[in-house]
Amino acid sequence: MELAHRLTEDPQIARILWHGWENHGRQEQLLPAGDDWIVWLLLAGRGFGKTRTGAETVRALVEGSGNEGLRIALIGPTAADVRSVMVEGESGLLAVHPPGEAPVYEPSNHRLVWENGTIATCFSADEPQRLRGPQHHFAWGHDWITVCRARGQFASWNPGNPNRTKLLTVKDTDPEFRMATRIAADVIAGKVADPTFGATSYKAADKPWPYSWGHFRLPLAEIGRHAFYNLAER
Repeated sequence: MELAHRLTEDPQIARILWHGWENHGRQEQLLPAGDDWIVWLLLAGRGFGKTRTGAETVRALVEGSGNEGLRIALIGPTAADVRSVMVEGESGLLAVHPPGEAPVYEPSNHRLVWENGTIATCFSADEPQRLRGPQHHFAWGHDWITVCRARGQFASWNPGNPNRTKLLTVKDTDPEFRMATRIAADVIAGKVADPTFGATSYKAADKPWPYSWGHFRLPLAEIGRHAFYNLAER
């Protein structure tokens, strides 16, 4: 009875208890601690709650102190996937907000708008050119393939890139691919030193930055024909 009384007296307590993701999500579904990370990958099968985790994470970012006016990209395999799963799905963005706090969904503008000025824009892998130009503070990719093929991630996926054909024809049995996979696993596990010194981006060393926000950066390392940078640090 005392708890019920407190809930009726203080709606904020009820909101935290019933709608606080930190009270319902598992530890592996909560944002990593600290700020020394750029990408959070959920590599899990059906039933893990990846969509719910993504939606709740976006909600947490929107509600964070000082996070007014964020620009967020929602990226899915197709426009239908973004709308039916990430936005309107049973674990999507419209569903995870407490009553009366959900963003306004504007299907014709492909976006959601929150009261604090944050805007989440919907993109899809079948229309990659729409990602050219807009800048975002955060991005939620519905699957790792979509994230890897998003604009600015890996130039090898760009139409006309000479390495695109190689990527589309590579097989798990290729010796070079298997070796690259082993090296990547060792790097992630911390078994080998990072030769890029914590870089988050790279470009051809002899080419200028295609975006104005990278012009003043100095490379952390140059390997082969590529220069590596950390664009997360200011």
